[in-house]
Amino acid sequence: MARIVNHKATKSLSILSFNTLGTPIFAPVIAARYKFFSEYLNASAIDIICLQEVTTYYHLSLLKKYLTNYPHIAYKKFYYGPKGGVAIFSRVPLTDVRYASFAALGSLMMYTQLLRNGILSCKVAGLPLRILNTHLISDFEYKSSSTNKYYPYVRQQVLEVAKLSGTFAQEGNTVFAVGDFNLSKQDPTYKEFLKQTKGVDTFAHEDIPTYYNDRHHWRFNASKSARIDYIFLLDRYDKIQIKSTKHVLNDTVQLTKNLNSFPSDHLGLLTSFNIKI
Repeated sequence: MARIVNHKATKSLSILSFNTLGTPIFAPVIAARYKFFSEYLNASAIDIICLQEVTTYYHLSLLKKYLTNYPHIAYKKFYYGPKGGVAIFSRVPLTDVRYASFAALGSLMMYTQLLRNGILSCKVAGLPLRILNTHLISDFEYKSSSTNKYYPYVRQQVLEVAKLSGTFAQEGNTVFAVGDFNLSKQDPTYKEFLKQTKGVDTFAHEDIPTYYNDRHHWRFNASKSARIDYIFLLDRYDKIQIKSTKHVLNDTVQLTKNLNSFPSDHLGLLTSFNIKI
């Protein structure tokens, strides 16, 4: 008997992007915060977690210790931690892990040179799906201004993500490009990214900040809160049906006996979807 192939078969998955507030290495109460959000994620049904600011191997060791329900890990080794401070943890197997450092990293005085910021990518095993996780150079103003020395690097790095995303899409992949772009939704480069990639922002309907400069008080806060984290989708082959989007890890919690605070200065972005098999 001939095997009947169901071309309408789908698989349900979900993807999270979350900046862990791990930069610099003396960011507030790292161990307590990492333990809390790891326990939250273990208890969730989230399949793929894209994390930023996993700055050192100490940060990574905490995540490996606490994220017990995520056995599949993608990152590229560097001198003192995952290259670019980005890592992907997953309940489903990952393959073909790659890393591309940004060409526009700025001067040696910028921490992007120290971290070799760039784009981590991997495929989900058995599916035509590639995940890109990135963290761009920090911009403490979030505006395209001639007085903003960081903006030219932000713009160039965004366009590098757009180019690589498009290349993977042309190879037959459906692509999720996620992370901390340090780029305001109102910035012209945001629209240029969508135009170049023919992609969509899965949270296009949202305007609330994803970064809050008042959640942890220390010297490295930006000048304002802003929406700078994204989950972009390039679906040129009509493989994806978005089921839902949601902000998570957005409430104060008891981190230590004497401290109630937020898990990070960023909230998490969660997109659930079906993909055609």
